Amino acid sequence: MPRDLSQLLSDALALPIEQRARLITSLIASLEVDDDTASPAELESAWKAEIERREAELDTSPELAIPSDAVFEEAERQLQDIRSLRKRPA
Repeated sequence: MPRDLSQLLSDALALPIEQRARLITSLIASLEVDDDTASPAELESAWKAEIERREAELDTSPELAIPSDAVFEEAERQLQDIRSLRKRPA
């Protein structure tokens, strides 16, 4: 069963900076293309395909669009959550 995300974040923020840096590097790398041999042209093609897929999805289901103010409000809320976790005593 996955751990609660807020607890995971709290634990990660409690790590020494070197370990946090290694953790974030690993997390970012996990978002990269699985095939490390992909060429820049293949990556660009994959991004173009993803953009076209998202455009088509919004064309057929415009109700899926999220207003930018809602996106920024949510991002700000999440940043505030992170800041409050950093202020907690370890």
